[in-house]
Amino acid sequence: MPGRKLRYTALGDSIARGIGATKQYGYVYFFRDFLQKKHGDIHLSNRAISGIKSSVLLAQLKFDPITRYAVKNAEVITISIGGNNLLVGARANYYSISDSRANTGVVNFKKDWLKILHEIRQGIKSNAKIYTMTIYNPFKGDDENYKVANNYIHQINAEIRDQTLIANYNYKIADVYNDFKGRVKHGTWKVCVKTHFSEKIRDPHPTDIGHKDISRSHEKIYQ
Repeated sequence: MPGRKLRYTALGDSIARGIGATKQYGYVYFFRDFLQKKHGDIHLSNRAISGIKSSVLLAQLKFDPITRYAVKNAEVITISIGGNNLLVGARANYYSISDSRANTGVVNFKKDWLKILHEIRQGIKSNAKIYTMTIYNPFKGDDENYKVANNYIHQINAEIRDQTLIANYNYKIADVYNDFKGRVKHGTWKVCVKTHFSEKIRDPHPTDIGHKDISRSHEKIYQ
């Protein structure tokens, strides 16, 4: 884009903020670097806030003038949201999951996601390319909690993947869920490499490798 920097706005939670990465240089910054190779100089506005649920992102889009301006003027938008809707259900260093809290998180996400998309497209009137990511499961595939968490994660991801919403609001999906699922070639669970969840104090945030892979998931679908 000669004479003008391409404007990239990142929305969402701690993953978009870069938590888990060295010096918080997370997927948003790796994706920014990718865009820079394609387009030259990039203006990045990272409006992500650690710890937010979908309801807070919706409020941010409606009422925060800096975020609204960044969204309005962006050519590219990425969104990472929904994980914290479920994390409220985690207990005892993620060794137990509260079904009632996780279910409430899913219900709230389903109410908010349509409104988030509507606010971006109709409220702010953004014409940007929108890329959102699916939520990954940090538990190992042989863990009983993996199955419990998967139930709720699938419900949120199904809402993100809703074909009517995709058609109406014109966004693309980086399938991080499947990229983090299963094992690497030598047999280690991918989440043990791509997240900090196998450490003594379990942390579901991506490692540097995980953040780079999330960026690559976005790069694969970028047009």
